[in-house]
Amino acid sequence: MPLAVRVQNAPVGITIPYGPERDERRCNHGFTDTRGRPELAAAIAEGIGSTEMRALLTALAAPDAAVFSVACDLGAYREAMAPAERCEVAGGYLQLMMARYAQADAAAYIRLAEHITAGLRRGVGTQVWDVTFLLKTVQFNLDGFGGNVPSLDIWFRAFAPKPRAALAARERLLRSLGMLLRPEAAGNAP
Repeated sequence: MPLAVRVQNAPVGITIPYGPERDERRCNHGFTDTRGRPELAAAIAEGIGSTEMRALLTALAAPDAAVFSVACDLGAYREAMAPAERCEVAGGYLQLMMARYAQADAAAYIRLAEHITAGLRRGVGTQVWDVTFLLKTVQFNLDGFGGNVPSLDIWFRAFAPKPRAALAARERLLRSLGMLLRPEAAGNAP
């Protein structure tokens, strides 16, 4: 199956803003509020290694964006036990919040996940992608607002037989996400 998709509820997530987190698995540089500041989004360290992640983060920072990014990361690895045609994996995640976060409910995020799923199914072609949507509550402490609100994690992986092919497949997946999250494409999804 070229595209596997799951939607799950997750436990309470992070507090926003958050500081850097570094351990043996990650090197997250912390939250940067990029809303309305695409130039800041283009410089997010977690997106530097990917043309499409950088473009996506920049688009999500546009003043008219319906959703914005609060967290992201990318990675690649070899899955030794996988079949040879999908043993190389390139993936990551993107955590989104609605621009109108105080009014958005879980149903709005479910509609967004359904919109993205439908678009990815149309665009997957021969790629092998795996996408998981996690609906989670975050403690949001910006804009004079302090409270729990929903957010949506999009965890994604692209599979291929060679590392370079897996990275290229991830770039295509990110390009598809970017097209689906544009205000004109999302329509009333959020």
